Amino acid sequence: MTDPYSLDNVPTPDRPRTPAGHRIARVVLWTVMLPTAAFNAASSFGGHTVASLGAGIVATGCIVGLIVSHVTGRRR
Repeated sequence: MTDPYSLDNVPTPDRPRTPAGHRIARVVLWTVMLPTAAFNAASSFGGHTVASLGAGIVATGCIVGLIVSHVTGRRR
């Protein structure tokens, strides 16, 4: 007699693995975003508008890239 509560026969869904390129891209985006966000905060308190604007644009681009990577990864 088989045990209906056994976890041995539970089918697992086949999720495709995230390609290595996507993982590397996410690591690079996080690695760039965190220091630029910190630099953006520091330069905005220091009154350096141009530096703050540049760092903010780079940090925002990284955030957009991370969101796009997350959304495309969920569709697979």
